[in-house]
Amino acid sequence: MIIVMVVLCCMIIAQGKTQSTIPAHMSRTCGSFDRLQDQLQDDLYLQSYKHIQKYVSEYTLTKELNGSVVSIPTVIHVVHNGDPIGTDENISDTYIQAQLDQLNDDYRRLNADADNTWSQATDMEIEFCLATIDPAGNSTTGILRHNVSQNGSGWTMNDFDNTVKVSTIWDSNNYLNIWSAKLAGGLLGYSSYPGGPANEDGVVCHFTTFGSLDTPNPNGGPYSFGRTCTHEIGHWLNLYHIWGNDNGDCTGSDFCADTPDQGGSNNSSCPTGIITDACSPSAPGVMYQNFMDYTHDACMNLFTEDQKTRAHATLNGVRSSLINAPCGPANPPVAYFEPGFGIFEYCENGTIQFTDISTGNPTSWSWSFTGAGVSPGFSNQQNPIVTVNASGYLNVTLLVSNNNGTSSENTSLSITVHGPTEPFCTLAPCLDFGGNARTELNYSDACALGGCPLIDPSFDVFENEGYILSGLKQGANYNFEFCSGYDPNVWNAIITIGEYDHATGLAVPNSILNWTNDCSIDFMPPSDGDYIAVITGVDNCSGILNQTGNGSPRFQCTVDVCADTCSSIFTDSGGLNMAYNNNINKSYLFCPNDPACENIQLDFTSFEVQDHPNCIYDMMSIYDGENQSASRIGNFCGNASPGLISSSHSSGCLFVIFRSDEQDTFPGWEAAVSCVPNGNCSPCPENYSGTNALTGNEDGSGGPNGNGIYETDGMLESGQNITGGNIIYNSSEGIILQAPFSIDAGLDFEIMNDGCTQTLTNQDDQK
Repeated sequence: MIIVMVVLCCMIIAQGKTQSTIPAHMSRTCGSFDRLQDQLQDDLYLQSYKHIQKYVSEYTLTKELNGSVVSIPTVIHVVHNGDPIGTDENISDTYIQAQLDQLNDDYRRLNADADNTWSQATDMEIEFCLATIDPAGNSTTGILRHNVSQNGSGWTMNDFDNTVKVSTIWDSNNYLNIWSAKLAGGLLGYSSYPGGPANEDGVVCHFTTFGSLDTPNPNGGPYSFGRTCTHEIGHWLNLYHIWGNDNGDCTGSDFCADTPDQGGSNNSSCPTGIITDACSPSAPGVMYQNFMDYTHDACMNLFTEDQKTRAHATLNGVRSSLINAPCGPANPPVAYFEPGFGIFEYCENGTIQFTDISTGNPTSWSWSFTGAGVSPGFSNQQNPIVTVNASGYLNVTLLVSNNNGTSSENTSLSITVHGPTEPFCTLAPCLDFGGNARTELNYSDACALGGCPLIDPSFDVFENEGYILSGLKQGANYNFEFCSGYDPNVWNAIITIGEYDHATGLAVPNSILNWTNDCSIDFMPPSDGDYIAVITGVDNCSGILNQTGNGSPRFQCTVDVCADTCSSIFTDSGGLNMAYNNNINKSYLFCPNDPACENIQLDFTSFEVQDHPNCIYDMMSIYDGENQSASRIGNFCGNASPGLISSSHSSGCLFVIFRSDEQDTFPGWEAAVSCVPNGNCSPCPENYSGTNALTGNEDGSGGPNGNGIYETDGMLESGQNITGGNIIYNSSEGIILQAPFSIDAGLDFEIMNDGCTQTLTNQDDQK
């Protein structure tokens, strides 16, 4: 999965030619908020973002900082254009060390310009040290120089990410990567927020900004004291601009209660004294001294207590691997692996994947395996796969080493191997399984959305995978197709359908309803309820990835037995009376049968979704139209039920999106779907019988007429409907039937046009 990096950039607005020396009149500006909002439209990043922010919010409410200082191993990448060390972009170690010293002074509140203007100013208890061990376990100074050719105007963000970062970055789980480079377009620097792509994670600062209060960069102008990197690392630690990017309307937030609200950035120069604005109109005013504002380097001097808590929540959450990363004298590795415990069941020739998660960057691995009929008994691979063929204990030992020493870890896993005739392996096959993650496809997806749309989530498909089909209806005909996009000559699927028990997460024993040795299965539930489709390969229950391509599992039902859109029930992914699932990202389109005359109406009879003031965890969005570009009716979460929602769009449709994160589920919702008259059409009379119907209440002569159905005795009786045919009404000619038959003149008829619009006529010359 690809999660989009949120980039926060600090720029200089320059006029004329880009210069290596920064003029004193230049000011910072940043497009981070707009960029963040754009990237939050990406569903994959949105899920990661919500999970991270949820953890940070909960941490700030429940955790107390323990007073310990976190040291972050840092690698400085100096990107130059072939210049000698100490010339232009290839800055000397003097300015690199000055920058590192300033970072440590700023984050420990040891900076010489710290003052007591704001009582909430604090020591962040975060330090930065140059890495002493490289990713291969060898000693390093933590300073790397890269001769990478670029044009004279400098690097754009996209070019730098795609060209420089991917070829120079060290593992961001173990190091903070900082790049010094010549940036284009007046760009001072930019940073990645937590949760972005691993090969782009880090901070980039213009080479002229590397310096400190004691050793300012002679080419840095008002940004010569190293505060650009201080600011950008704040973003890397999940801190926001203190004004909340609200365009001056005083509604934005940096999620830190102890930074006063302000109407925008302070970036004109270096203010003094108390500064007020519309958001903080009285003393003490705005906090222009904060490192997350936009003032010149000489005016920045503090972080606050709430910013500290937020940064430490990030370091104990998404960036927790850095806490134990090497930051000092070289140490030997520490051996760990997965699975390290547990009870496991397999069919014969079951395979187990072992994964090395050792710390300290080991460079060699030595595994030994005994018991449980295991093969092989030894491996030098980092992540070996073994086969087990007997019940018992599997004894595992891992020895890891690098240039600084060795470490070992061992465990015993309980293994049960079932014979080929046992139910574990014979339920056509493997219906009761411990397989991979299951995908939920519910009745609302398959049947309630106007014509039974196909569900087509494209992803890699595994053998021994489960698809929960919830809320199915007795007597309806369903079809589940698993391996569209697969070559059945390469990999032949077995699909097994059984009843599903939400309480245990397993198939109901002895509940096999249908199975097929093919890619598609048709089945009819014997009762309302939840079912599971289990996918396996022929004679294989081990959950091996099918390497033949990406599949598109599809679930549908026969239209004539599925619920009509205008009389259906819309439920969450858990179906009736069950909680919805984690990691849901679904959209639903409800449209009326007759959009000229009807609008869709949703009547929510129950609604309970995870609550948050901004609905950032789980959220339902409803749009008045056919897609997400239509006018949004609202976002809903918690117990704030949408209630009764009706479309006012010309299509008569409502479009619904529901997203849930990967933590916590709630009872969800149930809503009745109906179609209500929009006032554009007259009601249909009781004897209306189809499009363009002609009715009469006196005798006439007739006969076979196109697709119409008539009395064989030729008589048109009282109340008899004539359906089909093509009826033309002209005020001067009366009724013309294109197919041959005649009707006595002087009769009263009703002409019903499409949509039940009726015209009453009194005809004197019927033909």
